[in-house]
Parts: sequence; C-alpha cells; structure tokens
Amino acid sequence: MRFFTLGLILTLTPGTSPAAPPAKEKAKDPVYFPADVGAEWVYESEDGEGLEIHKVTFVEEKKDAKVFTVVERTQAKGSDRKRIRTTKKYKVSGTGLFLLADGGTKYDPPECQLKLPHVDSGKWDNAKPGLLPSVIFEAFGPSRIKLSVGKYDAVCVEKTMYMNNLVAHEYYWFAPDVGIVKISRQFITPQWKTWVLKSFTPGKTVKK
Repeated sequence: MRFFTLGLILTLTPGTSPAAPPAKEKAKDPVYFPADVGAEWVYESEDGEGLEIHKVTFVEEKKDAKVFTVVERTQAKGSDRKRIRTTKKYKVSGTGLFLLADGGTKYDPPECQLKLPHVDSGKWDNAKPGLLPSVIFEAFGPSRIKLSVGKYDAVCVEKTMYMNNLVAHEYYWFAPDVGIVKISRQFITPQWKTWVLKSFTPGKTVKK
C-alpha cells in the first residue's frame, strides 16, 4: 500500500521540487556611535576623581553620513560645576567614525577613530603621502565587557601616538547602539587614566 501511494504522488505532481526557503534579510550593520541631538554619555573615572560628560549638541544630515558636534565637559568630585574640556566635530557613516576637529585643531584629512565594517585586528593610520604615520590604530573584538551599567559586546580600538621620542596610548571600547562605553588613556608618563560609562541617554532622531 505504501508503494502505491508513493507512485500516485509522483504521477500527480510531475517535475515538482521542495519550495526554496525564504531569503534571509541582510543583517543591519551595528551602529557604534548613535549621533542624535541630545545624546549624552556620562563617564566616571575609576579613581573616583570626577566625571566626564559628552553631549551631542548639533547634527547635520549629509548624503549617507552625519556631521555632528560633541561638547565634552568635566566635573570634579564633590563639585556641581561643569567645565568645558573641548568641543569636537565628527562625521559618521558606513565607512567609520571620523574626527574632523578638536577645539581649534582641524584634521585634514579627517582622523578615522573607528573603521567600518569592523575587522578584528584591522589596522589603519593617519599617514600622508610620503610621510610616516604619527598615529596608528588597531581594532579588536568584539568581546564581552562588563561594567556596572551592564554587559556589552564591544569593539576595542587601540590608538598609539608617536610624539618625538615619546609614545602614548589610548583605548576606546565601542558598543552597538550605545557608543563609547570605556576609555583608557596613557599620557606621557606611564600613568593610566580610565573612564567607564555611568549612564547613557539617547538623543532624538531628526526626521527628514
């Protein structure tokens, strides 16, 4: 009886084949720096000396990119006063996050802070034609980072700066939909200064 049923099915449905599975939608690239007006990151120094507050104050929509301004303020422990440390101008797009200006210093060409799409152990630099680079970047991960505000699968970017005979390092951890969640800086001395995310407030997306 089983053979008759199989033969009947083959007779009634000649040339048929199983339906192909529906095509999967392409996964969206992670947003490693949500550049929206009002977005604010509050960082606390691991030594307890104070806070850093970074806030997006202006966003300009470009073709396939955003140009935006971030005001960075510091607040000493036990003080209510916030001092402006610097104002930075960035561009973010599908190719990465670029620093356009820091205070009165303009970057030409712009300095790439995070190269996208991200590649583990990917390297890039700020070298101009015919010159050696003074800043070299390398990205790692993503890897899990645990902070008091949560756990993040973050991309770590190492920034190495060469100044005369001196070398300084900075590390930035970028988490999807949040931005920078941890910063470690080594200045001219061997001393490290580390800041970790205390809070993040999303901004408002500008409607086109």
